[in-house]
Amino acid sequence: MPAVAAPGLAGSPISAAASAVQAYAVAARLADLVDPPRFESVEAFGAGVVQLWRLGNGMRVALAPDAWAPTVALHTWVPSGSADEPPGRTGIAHLLEHLLFKGTKAHPAGAFDRVLEQGGAGANAATWTDWTMYHEAVPPTLLGEVIAMEADRFADLKLSQVAFRSEHTVVRNERREHVDNDPDGQIEEAVLDALYGAHPYGHPVLGTDTDLDRVTREDAVAFFRQHYAARRLLVVMAGAVDVETALRALVAHHGRLPAGTANPAAPEPRVPEGPATRTVKLRARAERLSIAWRTVVGTHPDQPALAVLAEVLGNAESTRLVRRLVHARPLASHVEVTAVAPRWTGMVEVRVVLQPGEQAATAEREVDAVLAALVAGDPPTAAEVDGARARLLTDHFREHATADGRADAIGHALATFGGLAADAAFWQGVERTTADDVQRVARTWLVPGRRVVVRGEVAPVRVGRARTRGATGG
Repeated sequence: MPAVAAPGLAGSPISAAASAVQAYAVAARLADLVDPPRFESVEAFGAGVVQLWRLGNGMRVALAPDAWAPTVALHTWVPSGSADEPPGRTGIAHLLEHLLFKGTKAHPAGAFDRVLEQGGAGANAATWTDWTMYHEAVPPTLLGEVIAMEADRFADLKLSQVAFRSEHTVVRNERREHVDNDPDGQIEEAVLDALYGAHPYGHPVLGTDTDLDRVTREDAVAFFRQHYAARRLLVVMAGAVDVETALRALVAHHGRLPAGTANPAAPEPRVPEGPATRTVKLRARAERLSIAWRTVVGTHPDQPALAVLAEVLGNAESTRLVRRLVHARPLASHVEVTAVAPRWTGMVEVRVVLQPGEQAATAEREVDAVLAALVAGDPPTAAEVDGARARLLTDHFREHATADGRADAIGHALATFGGLAADAAFWQGVERTTADDVQRVARTWLVPGRRVVVRGEVAPVRVGRARTRGATGG
């Protein structure tokens, strides 16, 4: 689900105007720099505003100051993820995320972490289909030093063969843990393949075993040079940030990064059509079921209603699938429904973990019955829709309550969709969604031609015969 501005909390024209006046004053004072940043705009976002700037090398900067915040969040976003990997090199975006923590000539491995830990802060990163993100939440007194160190690893990435092999092993083990040896990971890998096929969303972010085997240090360097140039980067700061001080530090450090070229936006590759069914054998005590439907791109006007539909169906004790599968008949131990709204074609997915001894095919019939009722004789009630909207908006408001959450919301919006307007429209759409809207999107998008089913069946346990001493030949 997109993470964006909350309706009802939009900054007033006065606050936006005041921020613009401040920004123009800061721009005038920064004119003494050799290559000063350019102020572009102010946009309302949640309870405040975001100032958008651009450095001379093309790097985008989004600043959301909050005088009441005790910390400042610094996020660096690269609008490239697993969907941007070259064919046969899946997993390289996530591997490169790891490699950026291996240190530089000026700051060897571990130096960055020690500085953050001494200041009571920490760093982490994440990779998704559409982006890679590096983040820190630090006290304001540490911000200048962290900006310098963050820029250093983007300018002088240490990619020795030893460092590459070390992180390659870590990433391989991560895949084994979260996919190969995880029933839910195996199901999700099968869902993506059935839903998207050769489309860039058709493989897991962690990559495939075959591709990870063939990825080289040179591949990682090439991906870094193509996607990590300054024109591609977005730095977001939210919280206790002084605009002028932050921009001077960014110009001094990030301003020296090579501009590179701005990769043109690529059209979405062809999305497969038609239904599909897969069966996966699991080493588990209970079967799994996943039913997913290809839906629409993240900016489509039906995305808000799809998000509300997911909440009407699952994720709370009072929702339809939880009542039917968990409470009315203890068929399942867990039911989850998600509406994914990425840059390209998204999906709605129902995931069910069965009780031991119950079958995925039985759960599939129950899910189908609930959906058939929803689009026909038992449409969503106003109370169901109100509750679904309230849960979505509450989670959204909680995210905006911290500097780190606001930076994450701003960065996701800008990195995925290129601006804040589409995300603001999403949340306004959530507030306006009615029961009729929920029923309409279910009839439109949750149809057989867009559906894939993956059943996770428990593999029979092979019991080996104990060999006697005589059987070994003595």
